[in-house]
Order: sequence, then structure tokens, then C-alpha cells
Amino acid sequence: MNNKYDLILWDLDGTILDTKQSLIDAIHRTLIENNLGNLTNEQLEQFIGPPFEDVVMPLFNISYEEANKLAVVFRDNYFKYEMYNTYLYDGIKNIIIEIKNRNIKQGLATYKSENCVFPLMEHFNLNNLFDTMHGSIIDKKLTKTDIMKLAMMDAQIADTNRILMIGDTIHDLNGAKELDCDFVYANYGFGNISELKEQKYNKFLGCVDTANELLNFI
Repeated sequence: MNNKYDLILWDLDGTILDTKQSLIDAIHRTLIENNLGNLTNEQLEQFIGPPFEDVVMPLFNISYEEANKLAVVFRDNYFKYEMYNTYLYDGIKNIIIEIKNRNIKQGLATYKSENCVFPLMEHFNLNNLFDTMHGSIIDKKLTKTDIMKLAMMDAQIADTNRILMIGDTIHDLNGAKELDCDFVYANYGFGNISELKEQKYNKFLGCVDTANELLNFI
């Protein structure tokens, strides 16, 4: 079988794992602890997808330094209390195994902190299916493109025409655009399909409503 891709790059939250409730609970706990009051569900959902600091700064009109301190508390709360209150999307593990069986390399490229990424991937028995896994690093500001590049370097795949990024937010699409690789949108995740379609990226191949549909693009 001839494979279209040499490397599949995956986002994690909203693409492989449904972490929505665990993230919202950790965010709510953090804001209450810091006397920032109760937010509406709509406000809390703004945190799902982008880096914590990028949302909390404009929402509360605070400095990056203050936001960074809150982010440390949030990540600690998430790690201690909420991390495993999460689920694999239906069919996603079988797709990852199928890609592995086709001898296509797979990399994880996520904004989630690496101290959570590795235990979560081990918890769901996914770590041995991936050739490389990268997330955000505390005290080091990485863009999604930076994280994707690290995965590419580990996998030793440089031809972006042979790389597919699968994700559910504008950050994943922007990373694909900056690297000039193909992109498929996980419509079952946390993103906004209208926002992504506005980008008019010629390598935006389409969207999937279920994990099983991913094989149509691979």
C-alpha cells in the first residue's frame, strides 16, 4: 500500500481526548481560589483550545506576569485534581493503531503541558503508538508551529508535502499554514469551523465529524 503521508501530526485536547470538563473544572477552581469570581459557561469555554494566558489576560485585563502566575496554579490544579477526568473520542485509538500498522510515523503536537501529556498518553496506552510527543514547556513560550517543528525533527521528516496535521482549533490550522502542510479539522472537538474556513487555506482538506472518517484522508 502506498501511503500519502510519512508523518501524521496530532493535536491532543479536542482531537484525541475529550478533556473539556476536566479543563473547565480546573479553570473554575483556579479562578475561585484567586477571587476572580464565577464565569458563565460561555466565558469558561473561551479557555478551551488556546493557551491559558492568552484568554485570561484580556478577560481580566491583567499583565502577562499575572496571567503566567495564574497559569501555573491552573496547571497544578489540573494535574492534581482533574487530569484523568477525560475520555478518548470514539474510534480514535483504532485509527491511531491503523496508521501505526501502515508504517506511517505519528507525532503529538499539543499546547498541553508536557508534565500532563506523558502520563495521559501512558494512561490511555497511546504512548507506544507515537514516534514523538511534544507539548508546551513551563517558562518557555512555544507556538503551535514551534511544537510541530520539534515533532518533525524527532521523526526526521522534513518534506511538509508528506505531513498531515489533524486538529480542532485555529491554532492547529495556523501551524499547518506556517509549515505548508495538509490539514484536517476534527469537527467533533472544541473549535469553530466557520472561523477556520475563513482562513481559505488551500491545503485545508476538509473536516470530519467522527474519528473513523480520518482514514478517508490518509
